[in-house]
Amino acid sequence: MPKTTLDAKQLAAVLHMKPYTITDYTIRHPERLPPFIKLPTGKPLWFEEDVQAWLEERHIKVLPPQQSPTDFSRKWW
Repeated sequence: MPKTTLDAKQLAAVLHMKPYTITDYTIRHPERLPPFIKLPTGKPLWFEEDVQAWLEERHIKVLPPQQSPTDFSRKWW
């Protein structure tokens, strides 16, 4: 089964960026984008599963703050 690919415009929609920014990043800052393949025509393509994995790697899980046992911010009187 062939893998689904995304072009720069489709990737821009997924990442909520402008297509121009994606094109610029492929040239100047490829490290800021998911891994891509470059066709002989020079056009970059991204495998959808690589994009999803790249996004998962950047998923920041925020835990609720826990009160320290030595937290004296509450007044007891």
